[in-house]
Amino acid sequence: ARLRDRLAAVVLCDTKASADTEAGRLKRRESIEAIRKGGIEAALHAMLPALLAPASRGTDAEAIARAMILATPPATACADLAGMAVRDEGFEALSLLTVPLLLVVGEEDTVTPASDAEAMAEVASRVPFVRLLTIPQAGHLSPLERPHEVAEGIGALGDRGADGGQDIARRGLGAQLPGDRALLVGPPRDVAGPEGDTGPDEQGFAGERAGAGVGGHSGRLGGCADAPALAR
Repeated sequence: ARLRDRLAAVVLCDTKASADTEAGRLKRRESIEAIRKGGIEAALHAMLPALLAPASRGTDAEAIARAMILATPPATACADLAGMAVRDEGFEALSLLTVPLLLVVGEEDTVTPASDAEAMAEVASRVPFVRLLTIPQAGHLSPLERPHEVAEGIGALGDRGADGGQDIARRGLGAQLPGDRALLVGPPRDVAGPEGDTGPDEQGFAGERAGAGVGGHSGRLGGCADAPALAR
């Protein structure tokens, strides 16, 4: 947040801005104890099934995630889990953001589901443009599971950023890109979809689910998918 003036745009993949609940903190403490007793393999067996969509099982994405977890020193994993258990929420930082924002969430992410993404989108009221990209057949590690779809979303954000975020928002181009969900933040407005469909709700959002036409699914945001052992 302190360096936001240096940012041209922001991408958040499979994350959340809310702090842990007491139940979430308890689960992290249990994970720490399991790693201390059983080593990093305990984290592998507990976390890997929750990180991936069923379609990613047995793929390169699973192999990479497995290797990343096993390469994490147990002390590092424990420290990361302890840090996340006491972190503050990040909604205030998002509310101060003033550059285009891309939020990527795996459609089958159970760690930081669509509800977390939507909560983040709702507070980013000062950004000129928000795009919520829902990735089919992806879980909490969408950049690993569906790299091409995520890369296309980031590339499209770069193209729009070069054209100027404010102009993009005013022209309402968000819902015109196939295979994505676009949210325009601000007063309610009509946003034409690929087939002339419109669908802003009372919050001024118009969106499209990945791989489908413009529709009413009201998605949410996700955050950075870093080392899989540090599941958010």
